[in-house]
Amino acid sequence: MESVLDAQPFEDASQAVDENQRIALSGDGSMTIGSAAGDKVSVRAVTDGGAVKLTETGDLSATEIAVAPSTSFVFAAKEGISGAGFAVLKDATSERSFGFDIEVNGAPAQLSIGSTGSVVVMDSTGRVINHIESPWARDANGNDVATSYTAEGGRLIQSVSPSATSTYPIVADPQFGWNGPFPVVRFNKSETSVARVTGGVLAVCGKIAAGLPIGLAACSISAVQIAAQAAIANARGECVMLAPAPIGVMAFRYTGGYCQ
Repeated sequence: MESVLDAQPFEDASQAVDENQRIALSGDGSMTIGSAAGDKVSVRAVTDGGAVKLTETGDLSATEIAVAPSTSFVFAAKEGISGAGFAVLKDATSERSFGFDIEVNGAPAQLSIGSTGSVVVMDSTGRVINHIESPWARDANGNDVATSYTAEGGRLIQSVSPSATSTYPIVADPQFGWNGPFPVVRFNKSETSVARVTGGVLAVCGKIAAGLPIGLAACSISAVQIAAQAAIANARGECVMLAPAPIGVMAFRYTGGYCQ
């Protein structure tokens, strides 16, 4: 736990979580993320067993699974709304690849890895459910360690490549969350009103999406869906935000913050 906390896993998460999601840690070491809409994503470390220990430190709760003298998994939840799974490499004999089995509503998830290394989590029908931030790993001195994701069905595999100068322990982290952690582009009320038609969608995206994770091409692919959501949002005094999808983007309605 000390190694995980020293790596400051949630330092960038304060604005990247949906306060309506709920994180639950189970006695078997797994983690469940529930949305306000009722969807559930469960995440379980791929292990051959191991002792599970639950700890509480301030607003952080965690379960640690010791799978070998040199390796452990930790699932953590901060304030019950920000969750992550960690692999802790304790020394140079640790494994270099770590698996996490992910299910959506009891069925294996579909995983799509984007160009930035982040992962879109979908249910069996291809509906976008969740997002996993780009992978990171840090050594005991806070130095970045090379890491990447691959996917095999509903299993997410994080590979870590320490250098000769990396200092142990090393913490590697897939961070999970609902709509909040998507690298989103938000429209305000004026922009939402303009986006009620497909031409307006392209005008708004061309103005605000440059250099952001969602560009004009992705908006073009999904312009009809964005316009439909914008029409509903405009009628309800809401706004639209866009999040990446395997093809194009997904449009969601939101209130508060930039929606003014």
